[in-house]
Amino acid sequence: SDVEYDPVSPYENIKPNGNYYSRIEIPFIQIQEQFNPVIGLKMKTRSDLNIDFEYKTSRQLDLSVNVSTELLENKKSEYVFGFGYTIKDSNFLKKKSKGRRGGSRGRSRDDSQNNDILSRVTGGRNVNSSRGSDMTLMFTFSLIDDVSLVHELDFGDMSERTRGAKTLAFSPSVDYILNENLTIRAFFEYTGTRPYVSNNFPSTTMNGGITMRMTLN
Repeated sequence: SDVEYDPVSPYENIKPNGNYYSRIEIPFIQIQEQFNPVIGLKMKTRSDLNIDFEYKTSRQLDLSVNVSTELLENKKSEYVFGFGYTIKDSNFLKKKSKGRRGGSRGRSRDDSQNNDILSRVTGGRNVNSSRGSDMTLMFTFSLIDDVSLVHELDFGDMSERTRGAKTLAFSPSVDYILNENLTIRAFFEYTGTRPYVSNNFPSTTMNGGITMRMTLN
């Protein structure tokens, strides 16, 4: 409590700014709100189609009573959307066998022998060389709005933006299984930021490429 507070006559003494001396002083107040997420959706179909959607929001209020009459507010909202689809037995990047009809029996016997060899090498797992490989298509999109405001309580409803930006990002990618030990991935990533204040500059970042992952058994 304030040392100038008089419990017998609390309303006789007045501060220079016109306020009374209070019995209990609260120098700092902080309020946090967070909904993570407000709306969320995760869906998967029988045909290996995955759809994800989330809407998140948060807010924080800071008030320093004894220092100033400014109310600091930070607001953030985020939209995230994800899409994924798997193509089974895709023959992309694989050559199709060509030959005459009369050699179909011979080729079937050769494929059977090759499958037996691969089965012994892989520890008994059934491997069919005539089948394709799985290809996974993925796409992620996000939009983030983050802003900080200063509210001047002594001047009514005046507010000023001090920092913050809008960020847009998306990243498509394709994963393809060449064989049991090798996976290839092609990706692209884009991130664009547009600030709210003039002392910051907008920025754009783009990344892309092809990676290969090898698994040793």
